[in-house]
Amino acid sequence: MALLCEAAEKNDISIWNVFVKKSGPSFRAKLFGANLSGMNLKEAKLDKADLSSADLTDTNLIRASLSEARLRGADLSGAKLNYCRLFNADLSGAVLKKADLTGVKARNAVFYDSDLSGAKLENADFTKAKLIHVSLSGARKKGAKINGKIKVKVKSQTAPEPNQIPYYSDSRSLPQKTSDLSAGSRKNIPPGTSEDLSAADYRRSPATAVQDAKISRWLVALEEEEQKKYLRELKEKELKEKERENLERKLGRKKPGFKRIR
Repeated sequence: MALLCEAAEKNDISIWNVFVKKSGPSFRAKLFGANLSGMNLKEAKLDKADLSSADLTDTNLIRASLSEARLRGADLSGAKLNYCRLFNADLSGAVLKKADLTGVKARNAVFYDSDLSGAKLENADFTKAKLIHVSLSGARKKGAKINGKIKVKVKSQTAPEPNQIPYYSDSRSLPQKTSDLSAGSRKNIPPGTSEDLSAADYRRSPATAVQDAKISRWLVALEEEEQKKYLRELKEKELKEKERENLERKLGRKKPGFKRIR
């Protein structure tokens, strides 16, 4: 952390990059919750770095390498990520409001519940990336390659309270049209409803409203279960990758069992 800050202050990121290179391919920078706001980290090597919950607002990350990096819950509002490498990076819950991701390479990256509103995504590569429950309002996507798993976040509609629904105990007292309803009852009818529909279509009891609320809670619980399942799978994948790296490291240290005869 101190060395990275020193390199940023001296405007010489090669200090950090040389250190990363000497540390070997298994090096993973631990920058959880670090405050790197406004720093110049142009062309920095931060592959596999843990930047979860880090403050990267207005940070210069142009052409930086963040492949397989963890950026869960990181704040990248207004950050410059032009032509940055984000292969297999995890940006779940990250905030990228008005961030510049022009030409970014984010293949197989994960943007679960991320905020990309107002971001520049022009000519970005999101091939096989998972953009699930993301906010893309106001984002500029001209020339972007987005052919992965996409599910845009929408505003949830909660079920109305029982006392907000017009309820008629006797069907004979129902008005014939919605236009015949009183002003107090008409304000509870959804906007855009035709005036010619029968008011009987809106004869709903408080029990129905309670049932709708239960369904809404069930959908929220189902969504949370899907998120937990995805995080479990991601953790298992990381553990398998770590085991494979350890095995390769051990095999690399072994000396050959025979001498090569020339």
